[in-house]
Amino acid sequence: MSMKTKIVLMALLLGSASAFGLDYLTDGEVIRSDISDSWVKIGVNPQTAKPPHPIVNVYVDRGVSITASEYLMIYENNSITFRGENTVYGGTVSVRKNSALYAEDTTFNINQITFMDDGSNSVLKNCTFNVKEFTIMTEDSGSLVLDNTKITSSDWFGGTQPHDGLFNITLKNGSTLNITDAPSYGFNSGANFHLEGGSSLTANSSIASGSDIFVGSGCSFNIDGELETTKTITVASDAKIDASSISFEKLQISFLEDFSSGSDVNLNLADIFGESAGVVAAALESGKEFTVIDANGNEYEAEFDETGGSVIHIGGQIPEPSTYAAIFGALALAFAAYRRRK
Repeated sequence: MSMKTKIVLMALLLGSASAFGLDYLTDGEVIRSDISDSWVKIGVNPQTAKPPHPIVNVYVDRGVSITASEYLMIYENNSITFRGENTVYGGTVSVRKNSALYAEDTTFNINQITFMDDGSNSVLKNCTFNVKEFTIMTEDSGSLVLDNTKITSSDWFGGTQPHDGLFNITLKNGSTLNITDAPSYGFNSGANFHLEGGSSLTANSSIASGSDIFVGSGCSFNIDGELETTKTITVASDAKIDASSISFEKLQISFLEDFSSGSDVNLNLADIFGESAGVVAAALESGKEFTVIDANGNEYEAEFDETGGSVIHIGGQIPEPSTYAAIFGALALAFAAYRRRK
């Protein structure tokens, strides 16, 4: 076999060899052996390639490692799935618009992971990330689910100004996101943070968000700087939120017990908010919206009374949106019947 023939066969085995890196352009392609190159590209770059742009879903067999010294690039509308016991080495893993990264039991030793543009949806289960920078650069839809996944990053970046967004970051089943050396301006993002199942987020910086923050039972949300959101913080009564200061438009506290309108619940805000309890109490006294949720998911208006020994006075139950819809629907039907009678 000639050397030229060997090179052609190797290119077929490892994806299409382009001017630089490896291109994977066939939907359903499976990477069955270790690969190493400067760039590994899933799909085509829609900014440079002529349409139509094929949708490409690539799968990496168990135990296979990928080294991309510069980029593992998942272009628009494409995906890569790591089936388990995989290792990824190199520069940046970039998840682009409407694309996806799926991985299970995979270790990432890389410089950076970025979620760019809108619509990307990624699920990482039982994974470990050792990265230098964790970046969210999207102002609209998309999601990232960490399921029993550990991310340790020196830095993170979510833009320079907080904005409203629909990107959801979910940590569940004991996941951890640990940012160790972020710059002082912190993480400005439209991301919704949702922690459940004993998960934790720790960062040595501030967070400014235009979205909701949910810290479920047994979870912790600890940052060295300020925690600021223009929307709602929902926190379980046995969870922890620790920051140098905390600001919000609405606070919800979820309890593992039932209560009714007119009853009182004893709660020391410091048990949840630590040294920021005074700031939170002052915000509630200034008129910020405050509600509580019982074990059955019923939401009640609430009033915090610090002078009464850290007591929460339970007000009226807040109807669910479906209840309002049923009421307005019944009124509309009644009005229509009235007009028919006239």
